[in-house]
Amino acid sequence: MPIRQMQAFTTLVIEQPTAIGARRRLLEEHQTQVQQRLQELQQHLAVIETKIQFYQDLESKQLTQESS
Repeated sequence: MPIRQMQAFTTLVIEQPTAIGARRRLLEEHQTQVQQRLQELQQHLAVIETKIQFYQDLESKQLTQESS
């Protein structure tokens, strides 16, 4: 959670202890941001895995050609 959001959350806790809904909404916003970031990272990981497989295949072909 960014520092500004943590500060807003803390302010709500201290100054408005009954503002439970507002704190929950802040947490939900943070949850959405984290989920979006995870999705983005999973897409990056899929690309990396594809590249790794490509190079593994190249290595395998190279070894096969060298042993022939």
